[in-house]
Amino acid sequence: MSTTNYRSHVIVVSAIYTILLMSITTPSISYAQQSTGSSATTLSDADKKFLSDAAQGDISEVTLGRLAVSRGGTPSKTFGQHMVTDHSKGTTQVKQLAKQVGASVPQTVEPDAKQLMDRLSTLSGSAFDQVYITSMVEDHKKDIAAYEDEAKNGQNPRVKALATQTLPMLKEHLKMAQGFVQDLSGKTK
Repeated sequence: MSTTNYRSHVIVVSAIYTILLMSITTPSISYAQQSTGSSATTLSDADKKFLSDAAQGDISEVTLGRLAVSRGGTPSKTFGQHMVTDHSKGTTQVKQLAKQVGASVPQTVEPDAKQLMDRLSTLSGSAFDQVYITSMVEDHKKDIAAYEDEAKNGQNPRVKALATQTLPMLKEHLKMAQGFVQDLSGKTK
């Protein structure tokens, strides 16, 4: 499959996936809210930390995605736009859930993301792509591990449901980023 066809395929699959995720995520969270009763508002320290990290992670992905759209080459622009679209929705969901369960979440980017933004702001084109996409692979691996841990070990059923429902999107992002890394290194699928 040529790089152009691969990218077109990734864009179409990602768009379909996003639509499907949107259609199932919101009703599922609503169901979780209705079915869990008052115990769902109790948050462990780990659940609070997860919500805080998730909010800050989503804000960071949106901010970095916007930078990628403005400074990157085609791979970064494509991937960055997915980050803006998907993680903007994620930010909204995390903030809504945090409000419903009485948790506060940060409104700022992660310190690591700030450092990456500073580095990326001096780059453009293919140099930007290499650093941005490679960092997105590593970031999404960490995110997936955190979301899997919350989905498995979280105490609050509503927070666990959010983690579980977000995992497929994060895994798709990782797969996309890995594909772009292969393209950037000259490998073909």
